[in-house]
Amino acid sequence: MLTGAQMAPVPYAPFPRRISPRCRLQLILQHQHLT
Repeated sequence: MLTGAQMAPVPYAPFPRRISPRCRLQLILQHQHLT
C-alpha cells in the first residue's frame, strides 16, 4: 500500500495555505480512489 507522500506529488501533511479545506478534501478523496 502506497503512502500519501509516495502517490502524491506534494506531501499530505503541510498543505499550502492557498488550498481551501474543500479542495484539500477533494485531493485526499481522489488519492484514496487511486489506491
